[in-house]
Amino acid sequence: MESVNIRVGSSDVASGGKTYSSRILVRHPKYNARTSDYDIAVIKLFRRITIDGRNTTTINLPSSNCAVSPGTNLTVTGWGDTSENGDTSDTLMAVNINAVSDDECKQSYSNLTPRMICAGVPEGGKDSCQGDSGGPLVRTGSKTQVGVVSFGAGCARPNTPGVYSNLCNPDIQKWIKQMGCA
Repeated sequence: MESVNIRVGSSDVASGGKTYSSRILVRHPKYNARTSDYDIAVIKLFRRITIDGRNTTTINLPSSNCAVSPGTNLTVTGWGDTSENGDTSDTLMAVNINAVSDDECKQSYSNLTPRMICAGVPEGGKDSCQGDSGGPLVRTGSKTQVGVVSFGAGCARPNTPGVYSNLCNPDIQKWIKQMGCA
């Protein structure tokens, strides 16, 4: 994987805060590009991020016995496209969505695995989009990240949720811990 720069402490994509260079990017060894199973990676940096508690803070990984039940209120953030085939945002965007049951999600995606969770709203209009991949999905009002933006059919389509890597999955949690991130 190529190297990337990480900007922290700013909601502007191109300025403010501090930038950190990646030392190594490690994709999960079981990642499947065809199905997007195990769609998670760890970025290790050359230096530690300075946490000031105001502009930068930590986020929690979920407990080992967590689950994201259908209807759970979630928030996804990113700088991706603001609509399907739209422009990217220069300012960090956030949208509240709800977890969707596996059965409902399989109506749109037959290759769903236990390492994936789905979220959206039935009427559409709210979703992550192209350019948001790798971004966080958190329990609304908390500092617990439960997912990572993975893929979807377009953006914000009615009855078509987005798909996220499931940080509550034991295989994903084990790998994150092995990478020294928990």
